[in-house]
Amino acid sequence: MADKAGFGAILKENWKTTVHKFWVYRYVLKICWALLRRAWRHDFSKYSRHEAPHFAKANKLKDLKYGTDAYKKNLETIKPALEHHYKNNSHHPQHYEGGIMSMDILDWCEMLADWRAATRRTKNGSIKLSVEENQERFMYSDEVKRKFINFLRETRLWAPSYNVYKKVNNNRAQYTMIPDDAGWLYEQCEKECELVFSSPSEKKARKHFESVSRRSEIE
Repeated sequence: MADKAGFGAILKENWKTTVHKFWVYRYVLKICWALLRRAWRHDFSKYSRHEAPHFAKANKLKDLKYGTDAYKKNLETIKPALEHHYKNNSHHPQHYEGGIMSMDILDWCEMLADWRAATRRTKNGSIKLSVEENQERFMYSDEVKRKFINFLRETRLWAPSYNVYKKVNNNRAQYTMIPDDAGWLYEQCEKECELVFSSPSEKKARKHFESVSRRSEIE
């Protein structure tokens, strides 16, 4: 029968594990800081004279559906700005000769955050649709697509964000919760209703929606 480890040995090993956890924590924070620096520098080149005038003239993406011929045609009008942008921003697959598989892990993180943010600027934007359509565009494998989806799920970027809108009828407030990729319904609410709350997660939006609904019933 094997001898059991003594209390001293267990305490010593636990201390080693705690020190290891500390260093892992420190290095994870360094990774987080690297991502924060990227978030701060993201798309700075769009403020430059090489890009700003072009993007200002073609600011119609919110009215276009991602991936359509009209969307691609709109991008053609800003081709000089896009070429400069891709050259100076490594979070785009076009930055590398080898495409998306030449990007590093931090590039991928920033790219996926960029894709998710872009869904809020285009008609019927959806991160699920972006991941599917960009597979053909950038030619990544099903395995890479699964990695992207798992990353988006883990970071809670996969589900659509929910927005709470208020509409007043006969001096009575009515609240409606609409996901930001709900197409024409989302557009209609933007036209007719007042946005009173926007949450990055369904859970927070539902909690707020329930609270304002209860208050409206009391009033």
